[in-house]
Amino acid sequence: AALLSRRSHSSWSVSSGACVLDAEGCISSPNYPMPYENHQQCTISIPLYFGSISAVGFTTEYHRDSLNINGYSYSGTNYPLLVTPTADITWTSDGSVTSRGWKLCEDPIAWTVVQPGCIAASSTCITSRNYPAEYDNHDACTVKTYDHTGPISTHAFSTEGSCDILTVNGVEYSGT
Repeated sequence: AALLSRRSHSSWSVSSGACVLDAEGCISSPNYPMPYENHQQCTISIPLYFGSISAVGFTTEYHRDSLNINGYSYSGTNYPLLVTPTADITWTSDGSVTSRGWKLCEDPIAWTVVQPGCIAASSTCITSRNYPAEYDNHDACTVKTYDHTGPISTHAFSTEGSCDILTVNGVEYSGT
C-alpha cells in the first residue's frame, strides 16, 4: 500500500503578531473578514519547500496597509495569486484607514490520474487502489502533476521489493 503527499512535513505559522491560522490551514489578517485595526503587524514563517499560495479574499488600504511576499508589496485589491513564498511574509497596517483585510491559503496541487489504478484521494494525496489494504496484482497507474512546487513524500509505503515499483522522475522505489 502507498500514500503519497505533496505537502512539506512542516507548515507555515504565525511567528509574531495578531494574524490567525485557521482550521483549514489558511492564514488571515486579524478579524478577517471584519476590518483589521490600525497599527497591526504580523510575520508568517515559511518552511522550506512550501507550495504556492493565493489570496481567497483581499482588500487593504492602497499603498498604506501591505502584505509583503518575496520583496513585493500587495495592497488595495492587488492580491497574490499562485505565488511561492521563499522567505517570511510580513503584514503591516498604518494609522489611518482600515479595510476588510485578507486571507491566504496554500494552493492545492493539481493531480491527474492519467492511467487508472490509483486514486487521487484529495488535492494533496494519492493512494494505491484499496489503500490502506493491499493493492491487487497487475495494478498500474500513471499520475501527472501540474503545480509541483516542492517534493513529494510518502506517509505509508510498502511494496514487494524489486517487483512492485513506484517510479518518480525516473527513479525507482520499492520495498519499505
